Amino acid sequence: MNEVIIEEVELTKDIIKKLNTEFIAFDTETTGFSPYKDRIIELGAVEFIDGKNTKIFNSLVKTDVKNSYHAYQVNKISEEMLEDAPLEKDIYIELLNFLEEVLNGNIILIAHNATFDLRFLKNTLERLGYSGYIRYLDTLKVSYRLPINSHCQSAIAKYLGIINEEEHRAYSDAITCGKILVKILERKI
Repeated sequence: MNEVIIEEVELTKDIIKKLNTEFIAFDTETTGFSPYKDRIIELGAVEFIDGKNTKIFNSLVKTDVKNSYHAYQVNKISEEMLEDAPLEKDIYIELLNFLEEVLNGNIILIAHNATFDLRFLKNTLERLGYSGYIRYLDTLKVSYRLPINSHCQSAIAKYLGIINEEEHRAYSDAITCGKILVKILERKI
């Protein structure tokens, strides 16, 4: 049986040291809210080494599920944009190459409201026949240490002086998430 095990990490001294060295920030855009009946239609991942973004993975994904009207209102991904996108079965081979050390548990994956993205990722990988062990940190939970009223990614980014060029698009949200973590680690919050 193919299984993706997901484990949340806490901000211990060892984990902070690891994050200051390397991590991968991750985000998805989906056709809806259910990781079982909806699908990921955009993937964004950004490798950070020593606090700098060094490598990116960004792709739309063609699936057998149409983007819902509600999801389109958020992510602005149209069916026309997905027509020429790589098929799900093909793009995940590339994603797995990018996330190889994440899937081995060696590099920590960072996401904002991580349970949403990781439920979709886990379901998709298992459905496509892959296994792995992912350790992750949720910047939403880390952000509760900040003296702000809203903990949505855009409010945190604004508070920390980070500009998100294109909110609710996977690559832009992933890089913003990574920059948020870098600022939090720099400030030792």
